[in-house]
Amino acid sequence: MAEHNLDQALIAANSIETVVAKDLQDLSGVSTALRLRLLQRVDAVLSKLAMGGQAAAVQSARAIMLTEVASASGVLGAYDQAMRRVGEALKILLTQVEAHPADVPLRLGLAKSYKVYADVLWWQRRDLDLATAALERSITLYGALIDAHPEHADVEDWKLLKYRALIGIGDIYFDRSSAANSICATREACLARAQGYFELGLGLAHSLSHRDDRDFHVENSILVSRERLAKVYEALDNAADAEATYTELLREYERISDVQPDNSKWKENLVALYWHVGRIDEKNCRLEQALADYRRALELARRLHRSEPDRTDWSHELSLSLMHVARAHELSGAFDDATAHYRESLSINRELINKQPTNEELKAEAGKVQAALETLGSGSLGCHDQQQPRSAQAR
Repeated sequence: MAEHNLDQALIAANSIETVVAKDLQDLSGVSTALRLRLLQRVDAVLSKLAMGGQAAAVQSARAIMLTEVASASGVLGAYDQAMRRVGEALKILLTQVEAHPADVPLRLGLAKSYKVYADVLWWQRRDLDLATAALERSITLYGALIDAHPEHADVEDWKLLKYRALIGIGDIYFDRSSAANSICATREACLARAQGYFELGLGLAHSLSHRDDRDFHVENSILVSRERLAKVYEALDNAADAEATYTELLREYERISDVQPDNSKWKENLVALYWHVGRIDEKNCRLEQALADYRRALELARRLHRSEPDRTDWSHELSLSLMHVARAHELSGAFDDATAHYRESLSINRELINKQPTNEELKAEAGKVQAALETLGSGSLGCHDQQQPRSAQAR
């Protein structure tokens, strides 16, 4: 009976981890909170088996499950819990990999745990030197597996996971290029590092197999890489090429979203692209078009937020979308509309700061919105004063 329970628990752990990781995470109808409850139930079973004398048999499965729990917890803003879970997973997996260095599932679990550890730090905007080091470890582990097992049935998935780690580390360097507490010696150094990682990501994305024309994972990887590189070009004052790329990518994501309307990631990426093209329009004082772009982003951001109000990332996207719409209204002289949108943005932002008290980016955004409210109508704002939009998601 005990052996049967063990087998059933391990089967459940493997199947739920696979389903949650691959099939459910981008569907708006399946909430992160629901995924977290499913994962926690399996983790509870594995924990009981471990305490009942089955630790050796379930340890690896539990470590992989802990990583999934940490990832879902981080998305919901439960950062302390996420750090504890992923820290425990890393401790188990490092010991297991040392004892079984040729075990592929263990090495995959370790690579993913490093990525989740980095993600949770990045979401909090803290200890980014540790985050970049963890991403480097993740990239190295995935690369070693790909090189050692080029004919493995899952090698394309490994490449996609390595791709996401490359984009993740590039995102950190790009973000820090405009931050006072940069991890680089200069802005140019951070931009150069970001561009290098984004180019590596694009090269890897182009190498991925288009196994299914209905599966947009590969196309999304290419599009996201191009969006990241366009951001670098824009930061380097090559606005014309950036605008052309943003506009092209926007049309592609509109097409993909029409084909898969329930995929939340395509909605997220559309939000980011509407921000990008809106920013270019705003920079060129095409205010009516900028407002239309920002309104489209706001509509999508509201839809995502309504589907999962507990997700901190979608709350942040809603706050930023409100801020962009408010700014466009202000520049157009619609001060009442600007005030309403600024206030709603600030309210959401303050709730996020309560969850992420160490996140200086959120505090800076709140300061800008508060300052905008205090100076509204003074005539001091020009349509070339810009707020850098966020990015499309690497999925």
